[in-house]
Amino acid sequence: MRKFKFTIAALSLLAVSHANADIPPPGAILDLFGQTVASAVTEYSVSFTASATETDIAFAIRNDPSFTYLSDIGLTDTTSGSAANLITDANFVSATLFTTTDPYWTYSNPSGATGFTGEFINLGIYSGDGQSNVFYDGSSGSYDGISQQLATKIGDNYQLSFWIDNQGSGAYSSVNDVLAYATAVAPTSSVPAPSAFTLFSIGLLGISLARGKKA
Repeated sequence: MRKFKFTIAALSLLAVSHANADIPPPGAILDLFGQTVASAVTEYSVSFTASATETDIAFAIRNDPSFTYLSDIGLTDTTSGSAANLITDANFVSATLFTTTDPYWTYSNPSGATGFTGEFINLGIYSGDGQSNVFYDGSSGSYDGISQQLATKIGDNYQLSFWIDNQGSGAYSSVNDVLAYATAVAPTSSVPAPSAFTLFSIGLLGISLARGKKA
């Protein structure tokens, strides 16, 4: 896995270079951009190597023209060979329906995406464990998403999997995309680690500071 290290300055430069807030958070381990939008529910997976004892698993979603359904999230330690899913509430059964509230997932909308922003609803796209809740998202103008922090073993390889039902067509693009993240959490920090969306927010702060200096 490529390791990503971000500073406030680097994020500011990245954000300013795009000159807008509709870019996705940086550091994705999987970006569906350019892939053909499947006509049926599809499972995606990606592997990474843990570089910290805590990792923040996150998803960023944008779908200006239509809606995206996310469900059945899985994370396994392929080095140990265990088939146990390390994700808690993989199908959002603990979520309060028609809200962004789930005790095990954190919802983020750092740049004020509009439209039908994400929420948890009861609409099965793949019920491998008999459950049918999904994260339903039609955010416009920018990205929103969810994240969960969990324990990982440094040096172990992990496989992240998830199911997507995209109601759009054509190819994934800058206005219709799904990205997955596995952000290492600094073990020396006593403060909750930043998710991909928190890092993105820092980048947006850089935009404001840069514009302020020009004024």
